[in-house]
Amino acid sequence: MGRRLNRYITQTFVIFDRYQQVSAKDHERQRRAGESSKEYQLPLTTPLPSHDKVMKNKTNKRRLGELLCTHSIGDHIEMKVGITCHLQMERWDSTVLNINLTVENLGEQCHSILAMHALSGCDTTSYPARKGKVSALKAMRVVPGDLLHFIGEEGATDLQITEAVRGFFLALYNQRESASLNVARYDIYQKRKTSPALKTLPPTEHNVHLHGRRAHLQVLLWKAADHPDPPDVDITKFGWDKKEGEKEGEEVIMPVLDASPVAPPALLDIISCSCKAGLKPCTTAKSSCAAAGLACTSYCFCKGYDSTCCNPLTHSQQEEQDDKNVESGEEDEDEDRADDEDEVDDKDMVYNSEE
Repeated sequence: MGRRLNRYITQTFVIFDRYQQVSAKDHERQRRAGESSKEYQLPLTTPLPSHDKVMKNKTNKRRLGELLCTHSIGDHIEMKVGITCHLQMERWDSTVLNINLTVENLGEQCHSILAMHALSGCDTTSYPARKGKVSALKAMRVVPGDLLHFIGEEGATDLQITEAVRGFFLALYNQRESASLNVARYDIYQKRKTSPALKTLPPTEHNVHLHGRRAHLQVLLWKAADHPDPPDVDITKFGWDKKEGEKEGEEVIMPVLDASPVAPPALLDIISCSCKAGLKPCTTAKSSCAAAGLACTSYCFCKGYDSTCCNPLTHSQQEEQDDKNVESGEEDEDEDRADDEDEVDDKDMVYNSEE
């Protein structure tokens, strides 16, 4: 088990990623590339740019792959495109793992590994705070039956996906007896002696639904890795949204965010902060309202006044309210004008009846 894997190698395959025009991984690639990403022409006769300049842009990586796939490099090495599976895998410490033994130990649960990996965080999905892959693997092993097998199946219904994701996260947070994730959040919160960080609580039901759709898409793509083309799907039906980029004609892929209120209105009315930022915008470290993504109210130190409050969300909310008031005022004027016209019509009818 401690022997190096390269001792077993008899043939080498070079495998390249496929870079689609629109991909769920674009969001992660954009984060890695930052603002310095630049496209290069990569002919065979010119020197390559630096590693970072090539690898931080998906167009450059696609061009490099096409270049290497269409030319023979040297007398003894030829670049080939293909997918091969080794039944052994080498760890970072050079230990060779026996994949056959892993399959034997997991049995039918092997079919749930892709779903477990996508749900617990990968390049296209977020990860639950303080829950690593070991915890995710333990949760996978206690999820009832073949529930996770629906993740990544083309014929899976929305209800089957939601139930599978809910079951996985309830197991991940040791709340399998809870009826829903919202109930699990409440139970965990109220049992703590001190208030836990919100990010350590289970996700809400609506967020899990969106997360499950994104994980489902990712597993669909993984399962199609040996197909000539990936599934032809509309990415906007899987928890993603298309927005216009900075360049003309550019589309940016962004995850859909939960638009539901962060708390009931009765609770939001009594949340307050004591930020004294002066003329500087409130920071999340100083303002509990800003940290929670809320506008200040009359309960706060600033009273929520435009002249004293430095929470940007307060001003945004006030501007929205002003716009609504203007629209409401215009509607009232139209209604008053219509009422006046009706009164004139009524008087004309009275005069005509007297005549």
